Amino acid sequence: MNIINNQKAASYAAVSIGSFL
Repeated sequence: MNIINNQKAASYAAVSIGSFL
């Protein structure tokens, strides 16, 4: 579960950064 949560957090951060840029 930890790995899945990390992947979700990473993808969410990438989307947030992409939207910010």
